Amino acid sequence: MQTPEPPDDDAGRCGVTSPTPPLEAPLSFGVMRTLLAEVLTAWRRAERLAAAAEPGTPEHRIAVTASERLRDLYHDLTHSGVVDELTDAEARELIAGLTDPFPVED
Repeated sequence: MQTPEPPDDDAGRCGVTSPTPPLEAPLSFGVMRTLLAEVLTAWRRAERLAAAAEPGTPEHRIAVTASERLRDLYHDLTHSGVVDELTDAEARELIAGLTDPFPVED
């Protein structure tokens, strides 16, 4: 009897994605809203990068893929019932109030 091979850690980099696991609500509402604001901000940034990149370039394809994945994550979070959708203005307000726990030192 053969033992199963371990999962390929690089599967996500090869275009293979696993489904998003069902969300539970172990985090506080405030933490979930902050997470959603971060995802929305990154999604919008990826959209801007995709729009600025020349179509057909690797940069454009990567930015489009990132935008699509972030959009899907945003919808997974909001459609799970764990947290309600945010406007861009609400996301900016939440992000502005954050202190970076991992500041980059020059």
